Amino acid sequence: MRSVFIISTAIVFGMLVGAAESNAPKSPLARAAIARAEKSEAAALTAYRKAVVDARNSLLTDLKAARKKALDSGAVDEATAIAEYEKKTQEQLDQDNNEDSRPIVVGGVWDVRYTNKVRRTYRFDRGKVSYVSPDEKQDQIQMRSQGAQILLNFVTENKVERWTFVGNKAIVEHFNPGNDFPKGRPVEFAVALREE
Repeated sequence: MRSVFIISTAIVFGMLVGAAESNAPKSPLARAAIARAEKSEAAALTAYRKAVVDARNSLLTDLKAARKKALDSGAVDEATAIAEYEKKTQEQLDQDNNEDSRPIVVGGVWDVRYTNKVRRTYRFDRGKVSYVSPDEKQDQIQMRSQGAQILLNFVTENKVERWTFVGNKAIVEHFNPGNDFPKGRPVEFAVALREE
């Protein structure tokens, strides 16, 4: 379901970011190490997701060839077994690509730290999302579930973010311009940590 939401106030953003920064390491060495690790983690997750899809597509191609060979040799039972496995593999691919297959329910306040050192605080509440950018510019955000992820479409800024959740953490891929999604490469990565 797509909905447009209005952005929260700068006052809430200031309070949340201030509270989050009081516990964060401040030394340049620690901050650089954290940024490198977060960027590597985001890149690894993206590569993993692509590798899984590629492996399943390769498996389908190989199974079709094996099924044809089984049929050509008269091994009907083997061809039937291969066809069933093909069907299951295709269903997995379809489920991964189906926007509504596993809807994500997100709640709470999330502190997002981008690899370019920008920080944003997002609030998810009852299917709505709001944020204030560092320069306090407001935007409208459309949010929708896509499998085990959510997509945030920043209407005015023409940007898209794909959030992939792992416990109380999310890996964020930032696409700018938004038209680059999903075939292009993200221009930034971020790690989002749930604060409440």
